[in-house]
Amino acid sequence: MVDREGARSFVATDWTALAADKERYWAEWKRREGPGAGVRMAAALRAQIKRARPDWPSERERREDLETHLRVLEVVARAGRCSR
Repeated sequence: MVDREGARSFVATDWTALAADKERYWAEWKRREGPGAGVRMAAALRAQIKRARPDWPSERERREDLETHLRVLEVVARAGRCSR
């Protein structure tokens, strides 16, 4: 069954205002929490996944992660060589 009211609400969402609110929220959060907050958050997320999957990351996941980083570096390097 379709939730018509929910669908109408979704369609009527002011996405521009929502994006601006989100930007303001994160700017204030970064000001309040300081520069180390992102590192602390990443450490907490890593600890959480390690509790759920003590074997994480596997050798395959490490290799795939490295390959992804190398592809991104390649794209960034190419973009830096492009004339504007």
